[in-house]
Amino acid sequence: MKMKKILRYWIYILVLASVSFACSSKDSLPQPKEFLVDFDQKEISLKEGKRETLTVKFNEEASKLDYDWSSSNLDVLSIENTDKNQAVIRGLSIGSAIVKLESTNKEVAAQCEVVVTERGVIKILAIGNSFTQDAVETNLYELAKAAGIDLTIGSITKGGSALATHWQNISQDKADYSYLKIVGETRTRNPEPQRISSVLQEEDWDYISIQQVSDNSGLYDTYSNLPDIMQYLRENATNPDVEFILHQTWAYQANSTHAGFPKYDKDQLKMYNAIVETTKRVATEQNIGIIVPSGTAIQNGRTSYLGDNFTRDGYHLDLSYGRYTAACAWFEKLFGLDVRNNSYTPNGLSESRSNVARAAAHLAVQKPYEITELVEFKDNPDIKELTKAVYIDFGNTGEAASPAPWNNITSRTVNSSVELQDEDGTALGIELTIKQGFGGINGNGTTDPQVPGFDMPVSASRDSFFGNGNPFSGQTSPLAEIEINGLNPDKQYDFLFFGSRDASDNRETAYTVTGVNEETVYLNASSNKTIAVGVENIKALADGTIRIKMTYGPNNTSASKFYYINAMKLSPAK
Repeated sequence: MKMKKILRYWIYILVLASVSFACSSKDSLPQPKEFLVDFDQKEISLKEGKRETLTVKFNEEASKLDYDWSSSNLDVLSIENTDKNQAVIRGLSIGSAIVKLESTNKEVAAQCEVVVTERGVIKILAIGNSFTQDAVETNLYELAKAAGIDLTIGSITKGGSALATHWQNISQDKADYSYLKIVGETRTRNPEPQRISSVLQEEDWDYISIQQVSDNSGLYDTYSNLPDIMQYLRENATNPDVEFILHQTWAYQANSTHAGFPKYDKDQLKMYNAIVETTKRVATEQNIGIIVPSGTAIQNGRTSYLGDNFTRDGYHLDLSYGRYTAACAWFEKLFGLDVRNNSYTPNGLSESRSNVARAAAHLAVQKPYEITELVEFKDNPDIKELTKAVYIDFGNTGEAASPAPWNNITSRTVNSSVELQDEDGTALGIELTIKQGFGGINGNGTTDPQVPGFDMPVSASRDSFFGNGNPFSGQTSPLAEIEINGLNPDKQYDFLFFGSRDASDNRETAYTVTGVNEETVYLNASSNKTIAVGVENIKALADGTIRIKMTYGPNNTSASKFYYINAMKLSPAK
């Protein structure tokens, strides 16, 4: 009997255990996981060049996975700035593409169909100052035209204006701006000061850009007026789909004398890094979707054989490749097209320098917040041996440019430059650059040049660059200097100088030519039409340069100590 009790007891325990085990096993069996991923839109349409943000929703299980974005046709649609639950897409050309989001291990996927339609006329309004003029008023329209893009540009600017100035003018609705409008081949600068309010409503602008004044661009605390400006622009722009741009300006040349450079300890890289970090920060805070990385493009270009020569005065861009580089950055950033494939090159800009500008801009758009070394552009491929004469006309007073084979330099300011061609029109890779500026430009030289062995047109003999050792119009420029670079350091060169100004006093000019050796010659420019002076057998320095300094001579009797250069001839030594 006792044994039966014990047996029943154990049977009871076994039954309970098996029931308990069965229930426990059922609850602990792995359940199939449900992954749900869905786009907020299944189909969308956008124009060429335009961007849109796609957003994705996940259930709890799907949110734990890693994902990859893809476009089925990268010629039609690109994907930018992705994170897990959203991506910025951009239409590149007419057509359709599927945007797909798929988990890395392919547990789940979702897709959205995108149809890209014709862009139509694109309208850009740029609000700023002289840095805006440098970037958008030349070359950008021509780049767009070469790509088949119909572009309208409005540039409303006031020199030296900071964001605080723009907000003050907006608040007071003040007519205080120069306004250039480019429509088709027509460029119209309104002769009357304009208001931002009227220009803002003149067109349904697709893009509106804003920028800080250059010396404040890297100082975050100076952007306090930007929220008010952006609110005003958003409330008053007539295009509901307008996109906003923050223009990233460039750091100054390393030897710049700009009064604002000490804010960055006169350190170019410090200024560049401050601009990059500040513009990135404020763009995020103000929900500005586009930063045009002009500053990074210029900094990239400085790593090439062109060096730190992208400005004309230490801060404003060089009129040829400097401005072209900034315009290339705008073009590629706005339209999503590789600017290296664009056929437009400004007149007079060599193919190699154009390639530097395009590469610098392209890499800036790819990596807008860091400098990319232009390793393929360390050596100048254009340098050719000078075997024939080179003629140079200094000045620009409304006269037509001197015809070929003459080279024309029309800007007298520091870092203005011209690539030189010889008398046969051969590009030499040799460049003339102003290293120390002249005081002004004059147009009262001789109209009857009669210099033996130095034939020149009236357009060359009549105008000149001049300087003055004593005050003239409150200014002095006692010394000017130009540099010829790209010369063969193993060769010697001859120089011939002509200066002329209708006057009766003595305006003797001293020309000092310095290479390995040095020589100075003197010429009285007063009413001169028959004399040119020269030096011979000047050997270039090891870096391929020769410098020419100009100042007033010891016999100069003019009250302001004026000195002149109208024309110059460079030739290989005999």
